Amino acid sequence: MSKAVPPPPSAAMLTALATLMLVCAAPAQDGQNKSGEHAATLRAVFVLKLAPYLATDGARKATEYRIGLVGDDAVTAVAEKALADKKVDKLPVTVVVVDLDAAKQGKNVAQYDLLYVATTVAKVDLESVVKAHADKPVPIVCEQAGFAAMGGGVQLFVKDNGLKLEVNGDALKKQGLQVSANLQKLSQRGPR
Repeated sequence: MSKAVPPPPSAAMLTALATLMLVCAAPAQDGQNKSGEHAATLRAVFVLKLAPYLATDGARKATEYRIGLVGDDAVTAVAEKALADKKVDKLPVTVVVVDLDAAKQGKNVAQYDLLYVATTVAKVDLESVVKAHADKPVPIVCEQAGFAAMGGGVQLFVKDNGLKLEVNGDALKKQGLQVSANLQKLSQRGPR
């Protein structure tokens, strides 16, 4: 059974996503205080909200939506708690910790539906993760500068006091993913 392509988001949903983008502006690396933890929680929820707009043509009969986390940063530190009891397309969310070496080799890809890579992962390792997933139907989200340019799916970044995103539609299509046109409209070029 193939996963249904989500309907185009309503104006209200896009407004909510855009508002969330404004609220998430504090740096994710600032996880040492309450405002940093709050910003990281909002970023984790933001990653979750992206999921329905990145559909696969996969044949897996889903009973849950699995978000894989690679590395340690403020977002990965709060993700499991922040995403508990949340849903993607009516599926309960499960957070899966993914070993960096396995991610760099593209191993165990069947264990997650979306992969978030922490800001602390070295650029050379990030490049390996992107390369290993280039032909796998798993969107990758990361906040590192140049992520979309190196072939990553969705790069998050702060600009004008708001969280923005760069959607690499070509890379996502090569992975067999269908990206909402409305999500692509929110895309801006991120830092290189």
